[in-house]
Amino acid sequence: RIFPLLCLSRAMARPERANKGTSTTLVFEAAIVLVLVLVACSGCLRKDQSCSPLFISGRSLSVHRSRGLSTHITKATPAPFAAPLDAVQRWSLKRELLELLDGCERGALTSKEKKAEINRLVDALAQLNPTESAAALLSGRWKLLWTTEKETLSLVSNGIFGRAVTDVFQLIDVQAGTLSNNIAFEDGAFEVESTCKPSDGIRVDFAFTGARMRFGDFTVPLPPVGKGWFDCVYLDDELRIVRDSRDDSLIAMRQR
Repeated sequence: RIFPLLCLSRAMARPERANKGTSTTLVFEAAIVLVLVLVACSGCLRKDQSCSPLFISGRSLSVHRSRGLSTHITKATPAPFAAPLDAVQRWSLKRELLELLDGCERGALTSKEKKAEINRLVDALAQLNPTESAAALLSGRWKLLWTTEKETLSLVSNGIFGRAVTDVFQLIDVQAGTLSNNIAFEDGAFEVESTCKPSDGIRVDFAFTGARMRFGDFTVPLPPVGKGWFDCVYLDDELRIVRDSRDDSLIAMRQR
């Protein structure tokens, strides 16, 4: 980590020469050294926050983690250099995740190898979660991209009474304290209503309050069963990643 800094100081200390090609080379070398400095600082920040001058302070978030992984996430409050690096890393991981989800049919067509890779990317994004309080960004219409929930996957794969599923989404209103799960199919929908009670952190409690099956103008009420919680392990303006009390995962994209 010290070597790039020494190189930079030596490059800056070289006397200027009249040769234009040599000046261009010096500028190019200085630019390369500057990139090495940023990379070195980034590696230090990721591996050992206490060793980096970019690290100002940190605090811990406890989140639900599955598959024997750590149940403790350390979230730093970065200096100006660290924030752009985290943003670039988040953008890269999100792009990789969305590309991987393409063709998964909301999780119905996911091999073990692809599932492991999805979980790896989710774990990486969870380390960079920019939202400390889920309530701030939870409200909206969220389109399901991928899940491990067996009930949802069964309906997505087989349809409802021979009718293909056309959309799966959630409607969340934090102010009203409501969350609605919706599975739309040809000329109908399966809808489950619940309460929505975010904590001060990433955890959200819910309890089912009603359910119904709609076929055109005809509605069949169903008994609501169950309650639980989910952690928004990653949440920003466009993407939400959830792990819940049943050890299921959900990835959703904001539509509004």
